[in-house]
Amino acid sequence: MQRWLNFQKTAIVPAFRKLRARKIFASVRNLECCQTCAHYALSEHHTSYLFYHMQNKDGCIQTPLSQRLELYLGYHFETKDIEECALAILKKHFRVKWNGDHGKCICISPKMSPSENWGVLRSFVQKRSIAVYWQAETAHFYASGGVGRKRDREAFEEDMIELGVFE
Repeated sequence: MQRWLNFQKTAIVPAFRKLRARKIFASVRNLECCQTCAHYALSEHHTSYLFYHMQNKDGCIQTPLSQRLELYLGYHFETKDIEECALAILKKHFRVKWNGDHGKCICISPKMSPSENWGVLRSFVQKRSIAVYWQAETAHFYASGGVGRKRDREAFEEDMIELGVFE
């Protein structure tokens, strides 16, 4: 729950405030229950809007800590210019996944902080060094005439005999 509240406070609310300043309705209050109800309610009063609904919010809150938060936004943009403006604002505040298909929701997730990015890179470099070490330690087994290569070849030939490829 704390992750959701932080995401909402630090990213969603400021982004939605900027969208409203550009005459694109976006609110974190009075959420509808589902996408159909939200489109119906918003289209009566607004020509361009972005929203998430209770089901999306609940799904985002229940995201395990091991996974990145993702929130799906429904939308309607009156013009292509408004769409481009909205996407520019969203991209400033979030990681945005959307291929331009108007039949699909826009997926937003928190941007990683520089310290998180460095953590991911540090983890990759550490794992890579371990893999390179073990590759060097075991390379002689798979060199021409090596024990590992011979075992792999025998296992391969046995499998092909069982399948009836070799006789």
